[in-house]
Amino acid sequence: MKHLWLGLVLLASTQQLFARVLRVNNSVNSTAEYTDLTTAHAAAEAGDTLMVEGSSIGYGRLTITKQLTIIGPGYFLGENAKAPASLSAIVGQFFIKPGENNDPSAGGVGTEIIGLSFTEEDNTSIIVSANNVLIAKCFLSRDIYIGNVNAITIVQNFSIASYALRFANAFGAVANNLIFTNNIVNSFRVHDMSSGVVNHNLFLGADVHITNFVGEFRSNILASTRSEDIKVSTVGVGNTSHNTAATGQIGDDHYNNTSTPPEIFVGESGNSTDGQYRLQQDATAATGNAHDGTDRGPFGGELPYVLSGLPDLPVILTLQVPGAAHPSSTLSVTLRAISGH
Repeated sequence: MKHLWLGLVLLASTQQLFARVLRVNNSVNSTAEYTDLTTAHAAAEAGDTLMVEGSSIGYGRLTITKQLTIIGPGYFLGENAKAPASLSAIVGQFFIKPGENNDPSAGGVGTEIIGLSFTEEDNTSIIVSANNVLIAKCFLSRDIYIGNVNAITIVQNFSIASYALRFANAFGAVANNLIFTNNIVNSFRVHDMSSGVVNHNLFLGADVHITNFVGEFRSNILASTRSEDIKVSTVGVGNTSHNTAATGQIGDDHYNNTSTPPEIFVGESGNSTDGQYRLQQDATAATGNAHDGTDRGPFGGELPYVLSGLPDLPVILTLQVPGAAHPSSTLSVTLRAISGH
């Protein structure tokens, strides 16, 4: 998983040495180079980064036809200690298109979407029809739709959608090399014989359906007390392991166990929207006993969930630059930025 994350952590990598960073801000009196996503997308070249700054005005929909990194400042800003009371970058539906003849290895292949709030409109989903797409640290009000694509990485997101993931093609489509980790979501389904990793998530909803999965379902927490719609099976002995379910819906083989949300989480009182799902120190069913030795659920693993979806890279919140300055004087610039570290 780490190599898939290097584009986020190390924008100065070899392939990014000559890439540009384009500021986008549609606020009144903004000094950003671009005020809308469509214009910035048209001006960008493959490998460029669009830094989308917080605004009270939505940025609308975007069709992505080239490899881009699009970064916003996160969500629930002001609720958590490191998240200042600022504005999120609110967007509409994103469509990550394939290349010509629906080639998933072209077009928006390799695109990374980080730190945006998909809440602008009722149908604010993400449609993925290209390979090797990363969706991270976003607030999702609707589902992510995927077609017949490979290597989709969905990590560290907070979703209130009915289903965190859906298939654009309802019949016959499978998710290949899916990495779905460290998310806080409601319900979740993938088609039979899909492959990949579904680890370290929190499933709040009652419908978790993952059958004949060629991969891992490990160290997840299932908070619903309902059992009739929770069906989990993986191909291979022991690939469903170290999960904690509220009423033992996963059983007790392979280090799966049972514990209810009040016994595990710190709770809503005095905590943020996402911070309420941190583990209690004495939550023995889930602390220090994941398959990798960390905690179970979204705050464990290699890439723990980050409160408010703060990006690893500094993201500009406000930038104030004088309209003019004397050549012999100092130019005073006021900059506010945040980072997930």
